[in-house]
Parts: sequence; structure tokens; C-alpha cells
Amino acid sequence: MRNAVSANDFVPYELDDLGVIIPHSNLNPNRWAWFWPQFRAATPDAVLRNTIVVYHQRDGKPASIPDNVQAIENAGSTLLVLEREGQSIVWPFKLGLESIKTRIVTRIANDVEICDPGWAQKVIEIYNEPPHLKILAMLTAPGLAYDKIKHFCNTPWVERLLHHGDYDAMDYCHGSIIIANRAIWRAYYPEVAALTRHDAEDILFTLFSRADGVPVVPWGAQLFRHRGPTGQDVILP
Repeated sequence: MRNAVSANDFVPYELDDLGVIIPHSNLNPNRWAWFWPQFRAATPDAVLRNTIVVYHQRDGKPASIPDNVQAIENAGSTLLVLEREGQSIVWPFKLGLESIKTRIVTRIANDVEICDPGWAQKVIEIYNEPPHLKILAMLTAPGLAYDKIKHFCNTPWVERLLHHGDYDAMDYCHGSIIIANRAIWRAYYPEVAALTRHDAEDILFTLFSRADGVPVVPWGAQLFRHRGPTGQDVILP
């Protein structure tokens, strides 16, 4: 057994193990004009090369891609186009997740300000500390209403999760930025996509990972700032 590899061996993460998926709606040109320049300026080249922007044509019809979206390729990033009717970010993110190859995956919204250019290196440092499988996210304040998600109970095990513990007081990952191992995203997100198209995806992702004991680390409040009001193509001061 000289060539056997111990299951306890951990290969440390490096910057090129970190990828980013950015779901971007064609209805948010003003957000994009603000978002991409500051994201690119604050993100190392190794991570930009593993960044996927999924441009979502929300009317489901083919259309030309704006120049400033196509320009992401100048940074070595990848552009995917989704022509699917609907406002959800579930489907563009799922498309990006099917394509990304990195060990850690960040989902970031196009209205998030990066306040610290060292954010990517800090992610790597945290993931190199045990436990190596975890979720980093800004959390909502307690006050999740059970009624908001109970109608997604279409399988017995989801029903059981919803009746276990005090979910009316459960924090959950805020969708502006969530970072997790690719294995965690791929374990839970297909089920999330099967249960909801919009609005409850982050609640369900938190719920499923919580049920299996995946650590959710409150993180990022000092590094990122959410600046877009829901459903509006504007950036707040």
C-alpha cells in the first residue's frame, strides 16, 4: 500500500481554487455599469480567470450582448448566456454551477460592493482552517416566517426539516453573497432549483445544509455591502 493516499490528507486551497458566479439580468444595465469595474479592481487575476458571468435574457428571447458585459472576457472571465423567461437567479446560477471547476464557489449579486481588495485571499485563509467544508455568508436577522416556505413541502423529508426546531427564528444566508465548497453547492442546489424558481432559494439552501450539520459561518459584513433595492436597476449611495 505504498502509494495509498490517506483520506485524512487535505490539499490546501490556493487562489486559483476560488471561483465566482455572477447571475446578471439584462434588465439591470445600470447595476452592471457600476458593479463590474469595482469587482474587477478588487479581485485577483487568478480569481477573475475563474469567474463566470451568466447573462440572463429574462424575456427568454435572443438579443445582442452589451459591450460592457462582453468586456468581461478581457479579464479572462467566462460569459454564458441564458435565454429563459422569468426573474429568478436560480436558473442562471445553476447554469454557472454546471460549468465552474473550482473547489470553492462564490455566488455574488450584481449589486454588491466589495469594500476590501483582500477579500479573496481572506476566503482562502478561512477555508484552509478546519473544518474545510463550510459556508460563508452574511446572515439575515432572526424572524423567518414558517408560512413563507411551508408550501415548498412536496417531499416527506423537507416536511420533517420544516417541523424540526424553531424556524420562525432561524437566521439564513443572505443571497447577496454566499461562498461554499463546490461539493456543498452541488449537493443542495439542484434540489433548491427543483423546489423554487424565486424568492426562497437562499432559505432552502440554508435549511438543507443546516439539517446535515454543515457549518454556516457569519462572515463578510465588513468586506461587502449590499447596495441594490429589490427589483430596481439602481445602486444606493
